[in-house]
Amino acid sequence: MNVFLVFLGGGLGSVLRYLVKVFCEKNLIGVFPYSTFSVNILGSFFIGFVCALVFYKTSLISPQLKLFLTVGVAGGFTTFSSYSFEVVELFKNGHFIAGCVYSVLSVIISLAAVICGVLSAKYIGS
Repeated sequence: MNVFLVFLGGGLGSVLRYLVKVFCEKNLIGVFPYSTFSVNILGSFFIGFVCALVFYKTSLISPQLKLFLTVGVAGGFTTFSSYSFEVVELFKNGHFIAGCVYSVLSVIISLAAVICGVLSAKYIGS
């Protein structure tokens, strides 16, 4: 059942991300990646909101609904929300150095992985 909830939530999150992309492309001009920026900020807010509800208002959200909303919807919408929540949790739990290292490495390694992916695709196509 949990896998099905994640599946449904992920599909919903992906559709929502697509709709934000379409909206941004039609309404915003420039080179700034508005849609990705928007989903990352919205997704971070969303996962923080849901997890806070679970923590402070435990009777409002069942474990299955939390799974659907966080891993499913937020995960399908953006994985940046999970990353952001984990950094906040590290800081909240007094792991400031680990939070900083995780943040810096996540950004640097993710950017490096994109570059590696681009370069790999160029070599495959040649």
